[in-house]
Amino acid sequence: MNKFFKILIVCCLVTSFVTQAKLIRGGGRGSETSTSPNSYYLIDDSWVVLNPNGSPTLDGYTYNDAFSASPRKSTTSGKYDLLVVPFDGCAEEYTYDTYEGVPPEFLPDWGGCTWEFTENERLFVYGDFPLYLENAFDYEVVFTITNDSGDRWDISGNDTYVDTSGGTVLEDGGETNTGMVILDAQRPANLGPGEYKITVSVEMFSGPNKTFFHYQDENSGLNVDCVPTAGPDDFCFVSSGLNASDTLSFSADFSETFRIVVDSPNSVSLCVSAMLLIFYRRRKCQNAFK
Repeated sequence: MNKFFKILIVCCLVTSFVTQAKLIRGGGRGSETSTSPNSYYLIDDSWVVLNPNGSPTLDGYTYNDAFSASPRKSTTSGKYDLLVVPFDGCAEEYTYDTYEGVPPEFLPDWGGCTWEFTENERLFVYGDFPLYLENAFDYEVVFTITNDSGDRWDISGNDTYVDTSGGTVLEDGGETNTGMVILDAQRPANLGPGEYKITVSVEMFSGPNKTFFHYQDENSGLNVDCVPTAGPDDFCFVSSGLNASDTLSFSADFSETFRIVVDSPNSVSLCVSAMLLIFYRRRKCQNAFK
């Protein structure tokens, strides 16, 4: 096989690889974080008590044991709760002290990422969800696509989910992490070629016999109050700093570009056709001079 044909085959392979890329990474968006820690817990109701107002809370003597026995996700103010893209290559976090006093023109150029699909491709989008709590009863994931005209497409149900096990193979050879939010759906018929914005929201449900607790500021500690009872011991309970709920809702910190492009002829088919045409013409010329 001559050099020309070798070069043509390499070009075909490279072109094919490029056209299969779905996520165009743009360097990452910046978010200022702090050192104020807070945590989300999924706590079995056997640890839960009702305060004098009838609201769920934790026992003043055993709340630390309840924390130790329960799934937990910790974060700090300003850290990302939910992304419509993977963190790697699409998001950045920094502390205020890192860039304090730096003129804006010298700050990093925070960029975003773009999801791009052709008309006939199945939509497959994945984003990081750092506050995913394993063992929650259910998760409702909604991906929302909008355009400048005010049109909106909400995709949910069986087309979206939280990847509770990880390991889904991605187009770049990587794998999803446990807790990523996934969109895996056919393109809506009325979502034509054009440029859009995409974002995502998640609602987690604690389910029967479990309650979510948000420890709002672990630097401040929890307040414990006690009231007398008929028995020998007072009833002590966490009175503030801890929020109980049956659901937790999160929305992506920012939207990203979502693009549908017009289908182009398959690059490999074009290359093969070109090779066959060149081969045919070469054979025809050779036969003409025989």
